[in-house]
Amino acid sequence: MRVVLPAEGVHARVFDGDAWHDDLPLVTVPLAEDEDAAMAEQTDDAVLLKERSGTAFVRLGGSWHAGVPIFKARPRPGGGEDEVRVTVAEIRAHRRTRP
Repeated sequence: MRVVLPAEGVHARVFDGDAWHDDLPLVTVPLAEDEDAAMAEQTDDAVLLKERSGTAFVRLGGSWHAGVPIFKARPRPGGGEDEVRVTVAEIRAHRRTRP
């Protein structure tokens, strides 16, 4: 299983080994908050990103999956895209430094 964040947008794609699940909402949890509480509140499929984490929590079909690697889609010159492994801290740092 892996989470792929698009180059643009606020939803994720998740590959569970059999199929792609598109447009899953991203739920972010600050470092000081408990991810278990955020997970208990989530009733739909979603991707939960805990601040400074290297992996994500993914809810699919009513079950939570922990330790799911996160990738960022990067457009390739000439078309297509590559997936680059990232952490939540890297994603947040990139967003802060964007013009």
